[in-house]
Amino acid sequence: MKASEAREIASEINSARVKAEYDVIKQEIRKNAHKGNFSIVFSDSLLEENKTRLIEEGYDVKNFQSGMNEYSYEIKW
Repeated sequence: MKASEAREIASEINSARVKAEYDVIKQEIRKNAHKGNFSIVFSDSLLEENKTRLIEEGYDVKNFQSGMNEYSYEIKW
């Protein structure tokens, strides 16, 4: 396998991972907005691409320590 082929495979997998995480976050935002909430706490790790995208869309994204060596993200709208 050439390096370019390996890079393409890794890029496709990473893109799918970013999209899947973004879809989960947006679903949680929608669900909570319909409940009248103005924020969610996302306990999983947040990929930098999705953090940047959410900020560009106008969301306030802050991380905080939620436990020993554990971090969560509060996403506000």
